[in-house]
Amino acid sequence: RAARSELVELLCTHRCEYLSVRAKTALLHTLMVMRLSSCGSAEMAVESLLLSSEGDELSDLKCRLDGFGDIHSMHKLVFQDFTDHSIRDRVLNHILHEGTAQVAHRALMGSGHFRELYQLGKR
Repeated sequence: RAARSELVELLCTHRCEYLSVRAKTALLHTLMVMRLSSCGSAEMAVESLLLSSEGDELSDLKCRLDGFGDIHSMHKLVFQDFTDHSIRDRVLNHILHEGTAQVAHRALMGSGHFRELYQLGKR
């Protein structure tokens, strides 16, 4: 058990910034299948993986998790698997923040005036 916790901590906490969306999805799904309660650091590891994902990467991650076609979905992860309510709240706030930023970015990029200003700023 200790070795499993160390591996989970290494991959999900210390090296998560080096993982692709596909790798993060595989890790999250594996942690859900083996039950978060089976590993002491699993909930914090899941939190780390989710909080390290932003924007379109987070959207892709959520879609991939829901695309496995089994019971282990993003909804189940957040609302049933998490027992630590502070972790759940941080994850939900992160999802809300990233979603709001995506909507704002898309709305701004839909404006011809903003796109022109954006291009000017890149010069």
